[in-house]
Amino acid sequence: MTNWHIEERLSAYLANEVEPEEKDFIESHLETCANCRQELEFLQELQLSSKCFCYR
Repeated sequence: MTNWHIEERLSAYLANEVEPEEKDFIESHLETCANCRQELEFLQELQLSSKCFCYR
């Protein structure tokens, strides 16, 4: 799996829609890749803000 696959799978990772083996791979990759961690943080903030927006 290459980096771009990681970025494509981060949304599924956040939604717990990945298999355990893929989850382990993603988490291992996130430990070493600042770009993917930054993308994950962005998606987490987006997810949080969309939840806040829905409750207004």
